[in-house]
Amino acid sequence: MTTLYLVRHSEPIFIDRGVTNFRDSLQLINEKNPLSIEGEKLAEEISKRDEFKNINEVWSSHYVRAISTAKYFARENSKEINIDSRLCERIQGVKNWNEITPEFRKMQFIDENYKVGDGECRREVRERMNDVVNDLIKRNQGKRVLAVSHQGAIKFFLGTWCKYNEKGDVFYENKRICGNDFSYVNAIKLKFDENQKLKTIELIK
Repeated sequence: MTTLYLVRHSEPIFIDRGVTNFRDSLQLINEKNPLSIEGEKLAEEISKRDEFKNINEVWSSHYVRAISTAKYFARENSKEINIDSRLCERIQGVKNWNEITPEFRKMQFIDENYKVGDGECRREVRERMNDVVNDLIKRNQGKRVLAVSHQGAIKFFLGTWCKYNEKGDVFYENKRICGNDFSYVNAIKLKFDENQKLKTIELIK
Protein backbone atom coordinates (compact mmCIF):
# COMPACT_ATOMS: atom_id res chain seq x y z
CA MET A 1 0.00 0.00 0.00
CA THR A 2 1.26 3.46 -0.93
CA THR A 3 0.35 6.36 1.36
CA LEU A 4 0.18 9.96 0.20
CA TYR A 5 -0.42 12.91 2.51
CA LEU A 6 -1.60 16.09 0.80
CA VAL A 7 -1.00 18.76 3.43
CA ARG A 8 -2.40 22.27 3.33
CA HIS A 9 0.26 24.89 4.11
CA SER A 10 0.28 26.63 7.49
CA GLU A 11 -1.09 30.07 8.33
CA PRO A 12 0.42 32.86 6.20
CA ILE A 13 0.85 36.53 6.94
CA PHE A 14 -2.32 38.25 5.77
CA ILE A 15 -1.43 41.12 3.47
CA ASP A 16 -4.05 43.90 3.42
CA ARG A 17 -6.16 42.98 0.41
CA GLY A 18 -7.11 46.61 -0.12
CA VAL A 19 -3.50 47.64 -0.74
CA THR A 20 -2.67 48.06 -4.42
CA ASN A 21 0.66 49.93 -4.42
CA PHE A 22 2.81 46.82 -4.93
CA ARG A 23 5.26 46.50 -7.79
CA ASP A 24 4.55 42.78 -8.07
CA SER A 25 1.46 41.33 -9.73
CA LEU A 26 -1.22 39.88 -7.48
CA GLN A 27 -0.15 36.39 -8.54
CA LEU A 28 3.47 37.02 -7.55
CA ILE A 29 2.41 38.56 -4.24
CA ASN A 30 0.40 35.40 -3.56
CA GLU A 31 3.35 33.15 -4.40
CA LYS A 32 5.74 35.11 -2.14
CA ASN A 33 3.41 35.34 0.88
CA PRO A 34 5.32 33.91 3.91
CA LEU A 35 4.06 32.18 7.04
CA SER A 36 3.10 34.17 10.10
CA ILE A 37 4.90 33.57 13.39
CA GLU A 38 1.91 31.49 14.51
CA GLY A 39 2.02 29.61 11.21
CA GLU A 40 5.66 28.67 11.73
CA LYS A 41 4.87 27.36 15.21
CA LEU A 42 1.84 25.40 14.01
CA ALA A 43 3.73 23.72 11.17
CA GLU A 44 6.58 22.74 13.48
CA GLU A 45 4.18 21.34 16.09
CA ILE A 46 2.17 19.23 13.67
CA SER A 47 5.26 17.92 11.86
CA LYS A 48 6.28 16.16 15.07
CA ARG A 49 3.15 13.99 15.24
CA ASP A 50 3.59 10.23 14.93
CA GLU A 51 1.24 10.25 11.93
CA PHE A 52 3.94 11.96 9.87
CA LYS A 53 6.92 9.81 10.86
CA ASN A 54 8.82 7.59 8.42
CA ILE A 55 8.04 9.71 5.36
CA ASN A 56 10.13 8.62 2.37
CA GLU A 57 9.83 11.81 0.32
CA VAL A 58 8.72 15.39 1.04
CA TRP A 59 7.37 17.59 -1.77
CA SER A 60 6.06 21.14 -1.96
CA SER A 61 4.63 23.67 -4.36
CA HIS A 62 6.96 26.56 -5.18
CA TYR A 63 4.94 29.02 -3.06
CA VAL A 64 6.90 30.40 -0.10
CA ARG A 65 4.26 29.47 2.48
CA ALA A 66 4.21 25.87 1.23
CA ILE A 67 7.99 25.46 1.27
CA SER A 68 8.11 27.06 4.73
CA THR A 69 5.61 24.45 5.93
CA ALA A 70 7.34 21.52 4.22
CA LYS A 71 10.70 22.32 5.82
CA TYR A 72 9.46 21.06 9.21
CA PHE A 73 8.24 17.73 7.83
CA ALA A 74 11.50 17.39 5.91
CA ARG A 75 13.56 18.08 9.03
CA GLU A 76 11.62 15.61 11.18
CA ASN A 77 12.19 12.89 8.58
CA SER A 78 15.76 13.88 7.60
CA LYS A 79 14.72 14.48 4.00
CA GLU A 80 15.29 17.15 1.38
CA ILE A 81 12.38 19.20 0.04
CA ASN A 82 11.46 18.48 -3.57
CA ILE A 83 9.67 21.28 -5.45
CA ASP A 84 7.01 20.81 -8.11
CA SER A 85 5.02 23.80 -9.39
CA ARG A 86 2.13 21.51 -10.34
CA LEU A 87 1.29 21.46 -6.61
CA CYS A 88 0.63 25.21 -6.61
CA GLU A 89 -2.62 26.92 -5.72
CA ARG A 90 -5.29 27.56 -8.33
CA ILE A 91 -4.29 30.62 -10.39
CA GLN A 92 -7.12 33.04 -9.68
CA GLY A 93 -6.86 35.16 -12.83
CA VAL A 94 -7.83 38.36 -11.02
CA LYS A 95 -6.02 41.67 -10.60
CA ASN A 96 -7.68 42.52 -7.30
CA TRP A 97 -8.84 40.21 -4.50
CA ASN A 98 -12.22 41.99 -4.53
CA GLU A 99 -12.92 40.27 -7.86
CA ILE A 100 -13.29 36.98 -5.97
CA THR A 101 -16.96 37.30 -5.08
CA PRO A 102 -19.34 34.88 -3.30
CA GLU A 103 -20.70 34.07 -6.77
CA PHE A 104 -17.19 33.13 -7.92
CA ARG A 105 -16.72 30.80 -4.94
CA LYS A 106 -20.09 29.17 -5.61
CA MET A 107 -19.68 28.78 -9.37
CA GLN A 108 -16.28 27.08 -9.10
CA PHE A 109 -17.98 24.09 -7.48
CA ILE A 110 -20.99 24.07 -9.80
CA ASP A 111 -19.12 24.34 -13.10
CA GLU A 112 -15.71 22.67 -13.42
CA ASN A 113 -14.87 24.90 -16.41
CA TYR A 114 -15.73 28.18 -14.67
CA LYS A 115 -12.84 30.65 -14.40
CA VAL A 116 -12.04 34.35 -14.47
CA GLY A 117 -9.70 35.97 -16.99
CA ASP A 118 -6.51 34.00 -17.52
CA GLY A 119 -6.96 32.01 -14.32
CA GLU A 120 -7.50 28.26 -13.96
CA CYS A 121 -10.78 26.40 -13.75
CA ARG A 122 -11.38 23.47 -11.43
CA ARG A 123 -10.82 20.94 -14.21
CA GLU A 124 -7.43 22.37 -15.16
CA VAL A 125 -6.24 22.28 -11.56
CA ARG A 126 -7.48 18.72 -11.13
CA GLU A 127 -5.65 17.58 -14.26
CA ARG A 128 -2.25 19.01 -13.26
CA MET A 129 -2.66 17.74 -9.69
CA ASN A 130 -3.50 14.31 -11.10
CA ASP A 131 -0.31 14.41 -13.14
CA VAL A 132 1.93 15.15 -10.18
CA VAL A 133 0.15 12.70 -7.84
CA ASN A 134 0.44 9.90 -10.41
CA ASP A 135 4.16 10.62 -10.69
CA LEU A 136 4.58 10.57 -6.92
CA ILE A 137 2.80 7.28 -6.31
CA LYS A 138 4.61 5.62 -9.22
CA ARG A 139 8.02 6.49 -7.77
CA ASN A 140 6.97 5.63 -4.21
CA GLN A 141 5.28 2.25 -4.55
CA GLY A 142 4.70 0.81 -1.08
CA LYS A 143 6.14 3.92 0.59
CA ARG A 144 4.95 7.05 2.36
CA VAL A 145 5.15 10.44 0.68
CA LEU A 146 4.04 13.87 1.86
CA ALA A 147 3.30 16.87 -0.38
CA VAL A 148 2.48 20.38 0.84
CA SER A 149 -0.01 22.14 -1.39
CA HIS A 150 -2.99 24.49 -1.06
CA GLN A 151 -6.63 24.27 -0.03
CA GLY A 152 -8.17 24.93 -3.45
CA ALA A 153 -5.72 22.74 -5.36
CA ILE A 154 -6.19 19.81 -2.99
CA LYS A 155 -9.99 20.07 -2.91
CA PHE A 156 -10.16 20.34 -6.70
CA PHE A 157 -7.88 17.31 -7.05
CA LEU A 158 -10.22 15.27 -4.88
CA GLY A 159 -12.82 15.74 -7.61
CA THR A 160 -11.10 12.82 -9.34
CA TRP A 161 -13.18 10.59 -7.05
CA CYS A 162 -15.36 12.97 -5.04
CA LYS A 163 -18.43 15.16 -5.48
CA TYR A 164 -19.08 18.71 -4.21
CA ASN A 165 -21.97 20.81 -3.09
CA GLU A 166 -22.28 24.58 -3.69
CA LYS A 167 -20.60 25.36 -0.36
CA GLY A 168 -17.47 23.44 -1.36
CA ASP A 169 -18.03 20.41 0.89
CA VAL A 170 -16.29 17.33 -0.51
CA PHE A 171 -17.97 13.90 -0.43
CA TYR A 172 -16.45 10.48 -1.10
CA GLU A 173 -18.85 7.57 -1.45
CA ASN A 174 -21.57 9.78 0.14
CA LYS A 175 -19.37 10.49 3.17
CA ARG A 176 -18.31 14.08 3.82
CA ILE A 177 -14.52 14.39 3.80
CA CYS A 178 -13.99 18.12 4.30
CA GLY A 179 -15.22 21.62 3.54
CA ASN A 180 -14.47 24.92 5.20
CA ASP A 181 -13.05 22.92 8.08
CA PHE A 182 -10.05 21.95 5.90
CA SER A 183 -7.75 24.20 7.88
CA TYR A 184 -4.04 25.02 8.04
CA VAL A 185 -1.73 21.99 8.16
CA ASN A 186 -4.65 19.60 7.87
CA ALA A 187 -3.89 16.66 5.59
CA ILE A 188 -5.80 14.49 3.18
CA LYS A 189 -4.47 10.93 3.61
CA LEU A 190 -4.86 8.75 0.53
CA LYS A 191 -3.96 5.07 0.26
CA PHE A 192 -3.37 3.35 -3.08
CA ASP A 193 -2.97 -0.36 -3.85
CA GLU A 194 -0.21 -1.89 -5.98
CA ASN A 195 -2.20 -1.01 -9.12
CA GLN A 196 -2.34 2.66 -8.08
CA LYS A 197 -6.06 2.36 -7.39
CA LEU A 198 -7.39 4.54 -4.59
CA LYS A 199 -8.52 2.53 -1.55
CA THR A 200 -9.23 5.15 1.16
CA ILE A 201 -9.48 8.90 1.74
CA GLU A 202 -9.23 10.37 5.23
CA LEU A 203 -8.99 13.88 6.66
CA ILE A 204 -6.21 14.25 9.25
CA LYS A 205 -6.74 17.30 11.49
